[in-house]
Amino acid sequence: LDVDNYEIKHHTISYTNDTLEYLRQKNPSTPLALIMGIDAFNKFDEWHKWQRILELAHLIIANRPNHWQTTNEKIIKILAERQVFTPKQLQEKPAGLIYCIDINPLPIAATEIRTLIKQQKDASLLLAKDVWQYINDNKLYTNQ
Repeated sequence: LDVDNYEIKHHTISYTNDTLEYLRQKNPSTPLALIMGIDAFNKFDEWHKWQRILELAHLIIANRPNHWQTTNEKIIKILAERQVFTPKQLQEKPAGLIYCIDINPLPIAATEIRTLIKQQKDASLLLAKDVWQYINDNKLYTNQ
């Protein structure tokens, strides 16, 4: 697992596919995985260059409580074509597969956390200590 500050260094609009293109150039044959919640995945077909994202990385979909159902036909088709059922299968090719995982997260979305921070309310109990510190140190999600 590596952390890369590519998006932080670029002070422009950052699209997921651009970041994945950069990471793919650095790691041509290494499996890459983009982790997202089921709520984001349900609208994945609306993302900028979403088809290219699937060419560049695997998707790991984290279940949020009461969100597994979707009526989006495109999403149902994408999942039917690409879903795998073990994380080991993601190691067999560099991109293009989807693995769904059940988690028991706090029942709060990232959008709600960002809103709390923008409103200058304490969100420290909703995040890991290091994440909260990083957000504060870098004044993320604020107007400063």
